[in-house]
Amino acid sequence: MSQKSKVAVIGLGNIGSAVAANLVKGNREVIVADRTFEKAKSLGQKLGNLAQPQEISAAVKQADIVILAIYFNAIQEFLKQYASELEGKIVVDPSNP
Repeated sequence: MSQKSKVAVIGLGNIGSAVAANLVKGNREVIVADRTFEKAKSLGQKLGNLAQPQEISAAVKQADIVILAIYFNAIQEFLKQYASELEGKIVVDPSNP
């Protein structure tokens, strides 16, 4: 039996919240994380058991696929900060500046 990859959505603004909600609608577990843990916790409660709120650092470590729904200007710093944790993982950027 194959195990599904763990997906984390980092940044829970309009894009991140919509991506997380669509993953849950597709019956997919998702880790939700934001600079403000309360925002992740609130969205997790709203989306139900398939959405697991985490701090950003924990989400990056646990996920196989990381979806970056953060401001375009913050992506470079994020990649520097988490470079070693992101090694070998799929990183998706749904933004378009």
